[in-house]
Amino acid sequence: MRKNRFIQLGILVFIALNLLLVYLDDEARVDRVSYVNKWSESVTADLKKELYKPVVLEAADEEEIYFDRTEGVFQQFLVAVGEEVTPGSSLFTYRVENYYETESDLLQQMERVQGEMAAIEQAISQMEAYHIPADEFNPASSVLITEEDIFVELPESPVEAELMKEQFIAEKEQELAAKTTELTTVENQLSELRDTGDMITYESPFAGKIKQISTDLGNPLIVIESTDLHATGDLSEAERLEVETGMPAILQLEETDVLLEGSVDSLDDSPVELDVEKESIYPFTANFPEDTPEEDEEGEETETEKETGAEMESELLPGYHGTLTITLEESMNATTIFDGALLNGGVWQMTSAGKLEQKAVETGLYEDNQFEITSGLEVDTSLAEGPVRQLREGATYITPLKWRQVTKESFHMKENDWLQPFVSGLLSR
Repeated sequence: MRKNRFIQLGILVFIALNLLLVYLDDEARVDRVSYVNKWSESVTADLKKELYKPVVLEAADEEEIYFDRTEGVFQQFLVAVGEEVTPGSSLFTYRVENYYETESDLLQQMERVQGEMAAIEQAISQMEAYHIPADEFNPASSVLITEEDIFVELPESPVEAELMKEQFIAEKEQELAAKTTELTTVENQLSELRDTGDMITYESPFAGKIKQISTDLGNPLIVIESTDLHATGDLSEAERLEVETGMPAILQLEETDVLLEGSVDSLDDSPVELDVEKESIYPFTANFPEDTPEEDEEGEETETEKETGAEMESELLPGYHGTLTITLEESMNATTIFDGALLNGGVWQMTSAGKLEQKAVETGLYEDNQFEITSGLEVDTSLAEGPVRQLREGATYITPLKWRQVTKESFHMKENDWLQPFVSGLLSR
């Protein structure tokens, strides 16, 4: 009986002595073992912060056609509501009051348009001939275009300057195409006037679908809506601060399986209404550029591509509702960790030497319980998550044995030095 008491007393003294040694071990001469039962790894992932907004499709633009009754007497409409028109399509006819005055006006219009076309062509030629220096230390700064003394200031970066140059040329080419259509219309009207003596057909300067016709001849006489559609929706005050034009957006329509890729096109700076009792709402739009059909070797669209294009056009109509996913921020192929591994602004790395090492890291985007690590950590690094009280700098760590992961190959002495850590783990428990 006394022997058992001496044994128990000896055990208690041994434990107390060891605890005292650990407590007084300021220089870390006693090896401390940390038991880690929860850990993870840093991985590569694509993180996106997205905003989901209900939207509706509507025509991207509307154009109004007006008729000046001082020019003549209206005769008849040549189109109907719902009909699609292109630049140059006949819209209506009217009888002129004064032949010579109308002829003179048309000739002046032709002269004006021809002058504008010549100025645009000269601007395009000058910009095409302008050479952007490749030396970033001697950048192109500006170029003077003679069309109405336009002064174009180019960015210092040669790459950005080249992109701006291409954009300028593309915009001028669009203007030139519109002026060419206008000139053709005026020439057709002058020819018709000279042939008939008093009749003129008004041709459409726009492409689209006839949305409205004023049968009482009130202005606007005709409203043409664009066949191009965009999505429109509303943003709250907080969302308006986050969303910017150009952000990628994907539209999922409710009644179809169509997915449209585009971007935020416009953001209103003024709310729908001002009310101190209500949150302000800001309208926005997103556009979806049409994909250019791939061509076969002979440069012609295949029948399948034509059918697909026709099917897409028939599926998309103004008024369709859907959900727009706006990508506010994204980080592709980022080094990420799960939120449980971030402890007090840092991580506990489980090194290959069997030690715990605390590391400071910088985080970026947070999404789906994952933090982006911008610096301080590499991919495929093992990280201890808990128990937190077991995590100590420089401590040797042990982990629980998972029997399901144990195989016969695990006990091959030549391939794995398993005995020492196995015994150490048992003794530590």
